[in-house]
Amino acid sequence: MAWRWWVLALLPAACAPGPRAPAHLGTFEARAWPTMELRPGTSRRGLVARVGEVTVLEGDADLVSGAPGQYGLRFDEARNDLAAVVARLAAQGLDVPATLVLFTTFDDQAGGGPAYFVPIFNDTEGTGLGPVDQRDLFGAQALEGVANMKRREGHLAERRLPLLVHELGHRHLAYLSAAPVAGSTVAPTLLGRQQAHWHAALDTGGSVLGGHGFVEGTPGRFTVTRVEDALSELDLYALGLMAAEEVPPTFFIEGARTEAGFQVPAEAQLAVGDVVLGTRAVLRIEQVVAALGPRARAAPETRAVFALLTAPGEGAEAARVEAEAVDALREELEAAWPTWTRGRGSLCTKVAGCEVTAVDAGVADAGAVPEAPGGCRAVPQDSLPWVLALLLGIWIARVRQKRREPGAGR
Repeated sequence: MAWRWWVLALLPAACAPGPRAPAHLGTFEARAWPTMELRPGTSRRGLVARVGEVTVLEGDADLVSGAPGQYGLRFDEARNDLAAVVARLAAQGLDVPATLVLFTTFDDQAGGGPAYFVPIFNDTEGTGLGPVDQRDLFGAQALEGVANMKRREGHLAERRLPLLVHELGHRHLAYLSAAPVAGSTVAPTLLGRQQAHWHAALDTGGSVLGGHGFVEGTPGRFTVTRVEDALSELDLYALGLMAAEEVPPTFFIEGARTEAGFQVPAEAQLAVGDVVLGTRAVLRIEQVVAALGPRARAAPETRAVFALLTAPGEGAEAARVEAEAVDALREELEAAWPTWTRGRGSLCTKVAGCEVTAVDAGVADAGAVPEAPGGCRAVPQDSLPWVLALLLGIWIARVRQKRREPGAGR
């Protein structure tokens, strides 16, 4: 019977996660908040309800900081409300291999920007993010990251979908770097704001990750034609939905400057029609692969689970209308995801999971081996004969052992 023990022992050993130090803490930016030490008036533990596929969590003193009108989710060394919220939701069945998309019914005063993403776990290679393991801190074992979208009505209606795609994209974007071209010792700079968005002078065809699309009208004169309205080939590559050989060359504007002669900062947010002067420098995907190694393969399906956090003292039932609106936005995002990914990917936003749907036959990684929670890969189809042979051998050995036992065959 010893074979049972070594077979069982090999399985967790192959998948046991080692200690990981976070390489990138996400796009959260703390901002001045004079009432950070004030506490909500209620100490009652918030209840949990479900509206469609949206889990509604009532805020309480353990989850939300501040006072009425100045609530916020702290995310600092002294207090981590975001981790407390994630842990509470994980315990309520949302601990699945997905990004947690969190909305609030109140204006979150603790963090700057319209929304932000924080990675919880990453072992995907070739994206530049590096290893991340904050699962113990966030009280989750399967969740991969959390996107705090804050209050839904705080975003213009036409910007809600692009912003959701932006934050979901942060699971693998934008962290790429590139090696110098042959004969040069200077590597192009691909990243701008927070080292998690594209450089303003990189042509990404208007990537939703802070990117721009340029057209060179005359040599050295570039006009912005697109701004944050698509997923580029570089984006699809980092998401694991496009093979390296499919990614066409793009370009970087060296010495980027305005017509007035001012340097264009890496984090600049340009508008359609803006003109940038500089020198066109070709960027090839081979430079990215040389710097980071190949991007590990990914399954076509991306997963996300949605939650709504209420203000302390605001019941889940009172937030039902807002929860229904968030659920409708969830459905809209799921339906739009294949278009954003050019038919290469699908998005599942159901807590229980989805049936895997077919995607474009041209997907770069259609034969990819999906990852299980914790980074362990499922057995590839071409390995199944070996696995079946192993199991058959074990079964034959057990039959022979039974026949040798006293009284066998009687």
